Amino acid sequence: MRNREIDIKRIEVHKLFLNENKVSYKIYFRLDDNMKNIYLDFPLTDSYQIVKTLLNYVKEVGDVLVEDSYDVLQSIVLIKINDQEDVETKLIDFFSKLIGKVKSLKDQKTSDNYLDRYNKLMSERLEL
Repeated sequence: MRNREIDIKRIEVHKLFLNENKVSYKIYFRLDDNMKNIYLDFPLTDSYQIVKTLLNYVKEVGDVLVEDSYDVLQSIVLIKINDQEDVETKLIDFFSKLIGKVKSLKDQKTSDNYLDRYNKLMSERLEL
């Protein structure tokens, strides 16, 4: 049996797809002692659903098959996200604020500060 620990370090906006109502994120996390990053696209819907999908995907990255299939205990993998409840609440808060900012940018009727707001959205990140 193997224990794998995941520690999500940072999430940042990678691309905005305003016409498709989607945002691409770059997620940095530590899997055991190795730093990894992945890119994920999420629609701007429910922040709770985004967090649930994100955590499941990160856990799937940690679930790697073991070469030795003869040992049944080695094929069992326990994956733990460090401080999962705290991470979930911070992520839900981050995504709900970001969804609100993107929607207000899309609803903007004038060109005043549009590029500044867009660039500010592109630099959004959450350090955990």
